[in-house]
Amino acid sequence: MKKHIFIIALVTILTTPATFAYISGKALVTEAPILCPTSIICHKKTVSNSCRLENVGDLQYWKSLPKYPLFQPGTYDFARASANYHSKSPQAPTCVYEGHHFNGQIKLDAKPESNLEVNYYYENKDSNWFVNNGVGNCTPHSPTASADCALKVKSAVLIHNIDITEGVFSSINGTPISDITPASSYTSLMFDDAIVGCGSVKICEINLVSPKGAKYGSITVDMDNKMKVIGIKAYHPSEVEINIIWKFNTIEIKYHA
Repeated sequence: MKKHIFIIALVTILTTPATFAYISGKALVTEAPILCPTSIICHKKTVSNSCRLENVGDLQYWKSLPKYPLFQPGTYDFARASANYHSKSPQAPTCVYEGHHFNGQIKLDAKPESNLEVNYYYENKDSNWFVNNGVGNCTPHSPTASADCALKVKSAVLIHNIDITEGVFSSINGTPISDITPASSYTSLMFDDAIVGCGSVKICEINLVSPKGAKYGSITVDMDNKMKVIGIKAYHPSEVEINIIWKFNTIEIKYHA
């Protein structure tokens, strides 16, 4: 079933890099979408790194193509994509490419720390996304039309527990607001969960704790800016480190080496 989101708004497009949507008289800035590359071109069958991404505006979000299996030479056109929507699942989006006039397929995954999800509304039109239970799939109107399957950054903080064996979860004033993140895994701390503890405040401090109640540190987020992390604090940095990948709004927590 296709999920429709209806937005009643007066939209004004300005000749500036930002787009302003006026909703109920209030101007909201909508960020530029993240798009899958339109195609992948491979030159030599025997060289795994001979493939290049075409029309990629957001190279930082994508994993390197796998070295094996080796890909057949030729052009692979964007064919479809999958991604989550308003989901706690940290599963990163995948873009799928199919051979142009030949049988062949390449899957390009976003980096696990990329913090991306479905973007329903782009360029003042409905997208081709179909979402069911928080999982979206998209097929473009025509090959290479990756704008039909646009992505956006989640309103969330991605927590990467590198090696804390007991696991880590987030809390505010002693109230848990996230699931436990086991070692070697990711969890999305969603806006809808954080607002339960943060309430109406703009700047909110969230604790990172163990299931036994040990406090490892805290992060400070801007609730009015897609939960952008604006500060981190490790309470015992000689034992447990807390770091941030700023460009992805991703927190890494690990034992001090």
